[in-house]
Amino acid sequence: MRNKRMIVVSLIVFMLSACINTPVSEESKVVVVTPAVRGNTASIKTGDILEIRIPTIPLSNCNWIVDRIDKAILIQEGEAAYIADDSPDSAGGITTLRFKAVGKGSTELGLIYGNTTEYSQSFGLAVTVE
Repeated sequence: MRNKRMIVVSLIVFMLSACINTPVSEESKVVVVTPAVRGNTASIKTGDILEIRIPTIPLSNCNWIVDRIDKAILIQEGEAAYIADDSPDSAGGITTLRFKAVGKGSTELGLIYGNTTEYSQSFGLAVTVE
């Protein structure tokens, strides 16, 4: 019985180590965009991940929501993720949204911060996928 356990544990460790050592494709990359004073643009390639990081002061029942997107060019991966800034003088944190480039072309990505009835902020980004 002990030998069977050792074999099973060895197989699990082997399979997990194979997953950990799997290289990330060098062809695709993560492109990070933060709000800019003079407009936001991004040029990426098909397969790349567009990561948007927006400073956010959290409000009750509000989230960053996709308002405009061409799903033939970009698709959202997962939900918006908020990480609080725990420094003593901070009132907020950073919300991160991720999008995968799935097709070539140009599109406007529009985000709003709010709920289903009203919003308080917006963010726009011109994206070109090659």
